[in-house]
This record gives sequence, structure tokens and C-alpha cells, in this order.
Amino acid sequence: MAFKFSIIVPVYNVENYLDEALSSLLRQDYKNFEVILINDGSTDRSKGICLSYSNKYSNFLYIEQENQGQSVARNKGIKIATGDAIYFFDSDDILTTDALSSWAEKFIKNPELDSILFNAKTFSEDSKIDFNPVYERKHYNSVESDSSDYILKSLLDNTYFVSPCCYVTKVKHIKSLMFEAGIKHEDELYYPKLFVQKKLKILVINETLFHRRVRAGSTMTGGNYQVRQLSYLKIIKILLDELQQPPRRVDILIINHAVDNYISSLLINKILITNIKKRKTLIKIMLTLKRKKSLKIKQAILTLIPEIKTLIKIKNKLRHLIHK
Repeated sequence: MAFKFSIIVPVYNVENYLDEALSSLLRQDYKNFEVILINDGSTDRSKGICLSYSNKYSNFLYIEQENQGQSVARNKGIKIATGDAIYFFDSDDILTTDALSSWAEKFIKNPELDSILFNAKTFSEDSKIDFNPVYERKHYNSVESDSSDYILKSLLDNTYFVSPCCYVTKVKHIKSLMFEAGIKHEDELYYPKLFVQKKLKILVINETLFHRRVRAGSTMTGGNYQVRQLSYLKIIKILLDELQQPPRRVDILIINHAVDNYISSLLINKILITNIKKRKTLIKIMLTLKRKKSLKIKQAILTLIPEIKTLIKIKNKLRHLIHK
């Protein structure tokens, strides 16, 4: 039997982008796949667009739920997926035409593979949005027998990113792992649980197969900073609670990454209240610091905000554990 993919697509108020996103799935040159559309309580025309696909194409399945968030929608899709591998797709983005055929070829050629990781590019029709994350990996084209080794390398060379739209994984590893409900940025928990705790056999490829739309109102750029900050706090707490003893370097660096993201969110929120231009400048500074790891400059900025003193203490403890 041909290798089958289950593509899980949470949908919430994306009427302006949904048809383009679903069309990119329909155009795939590899045809053995199902698309599971989970309408998460949309109040715009998203439902009608989903139904236009599910009514016309037998491999598009439509499910509806009250608004419960992206995690619950994905979990619902995981439970009913029937494919050999699962891919999480966002309903405002674009998948390249050859994505599924590229994955299928590699899974069939290497039956022992558990997951394939790849690159992405961002695009936006809104010139006012000054947010351009990088989704490029390193250490390509060799099978890693322990995915936690790759995660450690990516943390050390600043190519660590957690987007579930940038990997595809065999269903047996996904079915036993659900997304944390009730928070934003749930991928910060899911990614290390999948690739560090499970230690999968992975292939990292130098192919850009996914195009992420950067737009106002998305999870990454939306303005509810209080919810985002509370989510990061919960993520950090869970990561700390689950920290193995003795702690491994990879786990400590993952927590450090989450703390950095929380700090960035705090800083942006403080500046956003009074000055949009300063917010844009600060985003550029934080991205630069993240790449260069300039700790002296970063800490000088961090000490300007009282709420961050506790986080600096956490980071210092993490550094102490690394060098212990």
C-alpha cells in the first residue's frame, strides 16, 4: 500500500487566506493523503470554505467544534487520523506542490525513519509588519538515530525552532502525544517532548517546503500579550517540573530558550503600550541578540524592567547547571 499522509488543519477566522491554503494542499503531486479540517468556532466565512472542499473532495474531512483553541483542534485531528504520518498545517499558509512527494520518497526509501525536518520561508502582503523569523536548519542529509542529539546541536548553533509545520512524523509517535490545551505557543512544549523525550530517528533535509504567512492577528503577531506571557510562564513551569535529574544540557537549553521568549514578550508588551516605533526597534534588537548571544547587552536591557529580575535568576541557575 502507498504511504499515506494525514494533514491536520485547525481553522479559525481565516476567510481571506483559507482557500489559497487549501488549494496548495489540493495541488500536491503526491495524491495519497487526507486533510482533516477542524473548524474551531469560526465566526466568518471559514466554515463555508471548508465545506466547499469537504463536499467536493472525498479526502477532505470537515469537523466542527466550539472555540477551544488550536491545541484542542489538533488533538481532535490526531485521534481520527488514518495515515502513516501526520503533518500539522496552518490554515493561512502554503505548502509547496512537491512537499508530500518529497516526504513519501524519503520515508519509503528509509523505512526506519520516524520524522523528516525541513525549512520554511516567510511572506507577507503587509509592509507594516516588521516580523521575519528564520526557519533554516543545519546538519542536513544525514539520518540521526537520536533526535535529541540534533536538538542539542540546533540549540547551540541558533537554528532551533519549534513550528510543527516544519516537520512530518510517523503516526505511531504522534498518537501518544497530545498538545497542551489552554495556552498559546503550545509548540514550545510539544517539540521537545516529541524530539527529546522520544528520541526519534530523523532526517533533516535542505528543502524549503513550507511558506509561512506573516499577518496581523495571527498567533505570532496577535496583540493579546497578557495571554502569551501567561502561556510562557506555564510552559516554563512545566519544563522545570519535568526536568530530569541529573539535568541534561539539552533540557536546560530548551528551558533557557523558553525564558528568552518570555523575556522578549515582556519587553515588547512594555514598549508597545507607549511607543510602536520602539517596539519595532526592540524586536530587531532581541532578534540580533538571540543570534549573537550577546549576554552583557541583553542583561543590560533586561534589568530595565523589574519583572525580569526573577527570570535572570532562573537563567543564571540554568547556566550553573550547564557548567556543573
